[in-house]
Amino acid sequence: MTWVPKEFSVINQFIKEKISDPSIVKGQLYSYLKLFQHGLSYSLMSAKTKKTYNPFSSSLFNAKLKYFIASVVKRNQLPVADFKPIVVLDGQREVSEMGEPVSVVFGKIIPALGRSNLSWIDSAGKFAKKADVFFPPHLIARAPLDKTEIHQWKDLQSVYLSASLSKKFSGEEMQYIGAAFHVFFEAFRKYYRLLKNKGVKFLYFYPHYHQEGLIAACKTLGIQTIEAQHGIIAKQDIYYVYEDHWKPVLTNAFFPDRILVFGNYWKNILLSGNEFSPGQITVLGDFIHRRNNPCITAQPGKTILIATQKNMHGLYILYISKLSERLKKENPDWNIIAKLHPLEKKKDEYEAAFGSDNCVKIVFHEPTIDELLTNCSIQISSYSTTLFEGIGSNATGMVLLAEGPGIDYARDLVEQGIAIGITEDDNPVEKFYAQKIHPSFERKELYDEFRPKLLTTT
Repeated sequence: MTWVPKEFSVINQFIKEKISDPSIVKGQLYSYLKLFQHGLSYSLMSAKTKKTYNPFSSSLFNAKLKYFIASVVKRNQLPVADFKPIVVLDGQREVSEMGEPVSVVFGKIIPALGRSNLSWIDSAGKFAKKADVFFPPHLIARAPLDKTEIHQWKDLQSVYLSASLSKKFSGEEMQYIGAAFHVFFEAFRKYYRLLKNKGVKFLYFYPHYHQEGLIAACKTLGIQTIEAQHGIIAKQDIYYVYEDHWKPVLTNAFFPDRILVFGNYWKNILLSGNEFSPGQITVLGDFIHRRNNPCITAQPGKTILIATQKNMHGLYILYISKLSERLKKENPDWNIIAKLHPLEKKKDEYEAAFGSDNCVKIVFHEPTIDELLTNCSIQISSYSTTLFEGIGSNATGMVLLAEGPGIDYARDLVEQGIAIGITEDDNPVEKFYAQKIHPSFERKELYDEFRPKLLTTT
């Protein structure tokens, strides 16, 4: 069944109403707030694929028996590896450099830390020749539960049963919450067993949300976690900038020990919430690996760059189709390049929709966003860091004010002067000639100078 996307403000309000007393998410070991957020948001959006196995209404005996039988029937899948004191977990985003993949997020950080000083875990197989360990998400630990895992399982079940008995959640909502607990526990087990007794002191990764099991394993093992900013951070986020309502349950709620951000703009946004203190936020500067430094004096062409977002292919395909037909009639000398999100799973649907459209070109990993921003006059998105990256480039940023996920971000971008707001009925070419953006801050506030020496103190 197809998900029913919701605005982030709607999701946040729904969760807040459901958890009117935040103490319900606290266990003896941790605060499970983010797991409740996962379950309740999936329930609200009818994400049936996320309503999977839920063992927490059953007994500990059954859980122990299940894991014991699994360990007998199938051998352990986890790799056996030694690690250095610093570990980098990556695998999501890469760019080709001289025919070799380079990490977009850690391409500068790894050399700055010293490649020989760290171990690199590749979670997607994109850096097989460079990484030390390949550790895909589907791997699970096949072994009987040990004392630490039993302790963790019992804490989860205690919170789950208390939430169920509270009658604040429907039976279906509890199924989603239980499934989120199960995903967490499986991730906790595999990272706990992978990293246990290996002497790891620091782990760099991104993002912190949906990686609560990893963070719990690191906390159990005394490993400090450092998150690297990978995209936009906004006050409307579900997993950043937590308001005062959540303050009593943010301790031990699976946030990283520290976070690296691009500039003071992002730090100030984080400090408007309650999950990070100033000392936990390091303005490392623009650590994103960019293949080329775009020449911002180049003459841009009559091209509209549309930077899509994952899980929004329906909206974008419809919008691009309408815009293409309009340009052919009103601005035939203009064309469209649609740059797909790096984690887009519906690439084939875009290609099927526009394979024969001479006005539209679909690109995935290549060219890079920097190269595209150099050669385009307009860029359109709904909520993306590309709109921030476009400040100082040739491309005039426009944000699509379409109902659905991200509309909260979009309105905020317009208010800050980062982008021009447009609707599906507007002609962006007319807007381009009639209106210019005037951001209320300099690019340096967004992307400061990269300062690798700050990493030596971590």
